[in-house]
Formats: sequence, structure tokens, C-alpha cells
Amino acid sequence: MEKYMYKKSVKLSALGLIFLLCFIFGISHAEAQQIDPKIDNTFQISPLRYDWNVNLNDDKKGVIFVKNNDTEDCNIEVSTEDFSVDQNFENDTKFFVPNENHPLKAYDVINWIDVDKSPFILKAGESKEIDFSAHVPEGTPTGGYYGVIFFTKKPLEEKAVDAPAQVNVLTRLGVLLTFGVKGSQPISEKGSLKLFEPARKVFIDNPINFNAQIENSGNFPYKVAGSIDVYKFGKKLTTLEIAPKLLYPDRTRNMPIPAWNASFFELGKYEAKIHITSEDGSIILDGTTSFLIIPWKIVAIVFLIVVAAWIIFSVGIEKGKKKNKQK
Repeated sequence: MEKYMYKKSVKLSALGLIFLLCFIFGISHAEAQQIDPKIDNTFQISPLRYDWNVNLNDDKKGVIFVKNNDTEDCNIEVSTEDFSVDQNFENDTKFFVPNENHPLKAYDVINWIDVDKSPFILKAGESKEIDFSAHVPEGTPTGGYYGVIFFTKKPLEEKAVDAPAQVNVLTRLGVLLTFGVKGSQPISEKGSLKLFEPARKVFIDNPINFNAQIENSGNFPYKVAGSIDVYKFGKKLTTLEIAPKLLYPDRTRNMPIPAWNASFFELGKYEAKIHITSEDGSIILDGTTSFLIIPWKIVAIVFLIVVAAWIIFSVGIEKGKKKNKQK
């Protein structure tokens, strides 16, 4: 009776492990199938930014396309603001309108921009081209200067709000303008790779992510782009392309790196090499890091095989003992 209960317990344990693994695989698959909700954009502008390298007294011109994708007509208001860049590795921008006491008011991009700020009506489905120009004043020191042209979408008539849940929604979109001004001071383009590492030292599942931070220690904004090559035993497995990003002077920023989804059977130690270059090729940055991939699914399968083998082995021993006793 005890042997029977032992065998039954072993078999139930094996079935329980199989059920648990199947359940975990099912949950993992279901999570992978989730779809992010789509955002319905009823108002859009393009392009989203202009990046210019300019000399003193230069004049630049641009065109902004504004479109109303809504089913109703709307009012569009135009405004300009300066922005500054935070040192938070994401380089978030802070928009502001300088007052009369602003110490560097003469160098504010808000004073450089010439755009018609008259409000206008944009009908449903209609688009419009907005011309603008910018003049870089004499005497502007070498460096980076930033402004934005904002477009605010408002309803033609303010709707009465009867309930707390009903509000009039305003949409404000902006076109960033960045100027790398070549003034009388020498241009200094410097850069360094401050950080390059995997998000984790050991990955048990996809995606495989990397973190990289690049410092612009010079006085001039410039763009960088690059790639990351992933190797195993010296063989290149994949290349992750890093999209161009503008580095602001005296700032460090995180570089957005696409994730790598390793194949199911990837297992072991890997090496990643990053290669970053500036737009003009004057700055080249390289770095290397390593990481491990130990997929939990493979570990679970191996564990299940070991348990199954142990069960078969145990049952075989019990049968052998029983035969020997019968003899």
C-alpha cells in the first residue's frame, strides 16, 4: 500500500509540474499578445523640429504643415517660446517666455523668430502651410540656442460644462528650433561615452536591453548616430542601429537603443560593442560590455526533463525490487 501511494504521489507531482509549466508558458504567451491601445490624433504638425548650424547674421526659412484630422472645425492659435535643456540624462525641455529682466534676452530665440501669430480657423480635414523665418543677430556667442513655435487647437465655441466629467480639451503641439551658432569664439566639439552596459547582467527572458549615455563636453550642439553589435564566441549575431540624436552642449543624454529579442535557444555569455560617430565624423566613441542569457524557459524544460528522468528511474528501481522479491 505504501509503495502504491508513493508511486501515485510521484506521478501526481510530475503531472503538477507539467501543468504548472504549461500554465506559465500560456501566461507568457498571453502577455506577449497584448496590444497597446492606439491614440487617435485629431491634430498634427510636421516637421517636429528644425536643427540648423548657422553663422552670425544668417537668415533661415522654414515651412510647417498643420492639419486638422477632427470632424469639426477649430481655432488655431500661434505662439513662440524659448526652451532650456535639463541635465537629467533624458534632456527634457523646459519652455518659458522670458521677461524684460531676463539677462540674456538679446540671445533668446523667441526674438529671432518671425511668424504670423494671427489666430486662424482650420476646417475639418483641412491642412495649412505656415511660413516662418529666423534671423541670428550679430554678437551672439558661440553655442546652442533653442526655441519653439507652438500651435494650440481650440474649439470654435467654448462649450458649456454641466458636469465635472465634461471638459473642453485643448491640444498644443510645437516645432522645436535648435541653432548651433558659430560666433566669434572657437567651436569646441567634444564628446565621451559616459556609460555603456546591459540593463541586467543576467537576462532570463526577452527583451535584451542596453543603456548608453554620451556627454557633449564642448560648446556646440551636434548629432551622433551609431550601432551595437552583439557577439557570441566571436561570431556576430545581430546589429542594433542607434538613430541620430542631437547632443546639447555641456549635457549628457541617454541614447535610445532598440531592444534585441534573442532566439529561444540563445544561452551563455555574450559581448556587445557600441560604435558612435558624430555627423561630421570628428568624434568617434567605442565601448564594450558583456552579459549572460539564461532563459527561464530552457531552465524549466531541463528541470522538467530531470524530474521526469528521476521519476522513471525511481519507478524502474521499484519494479526491479518487486521482481527480485517475487523470485
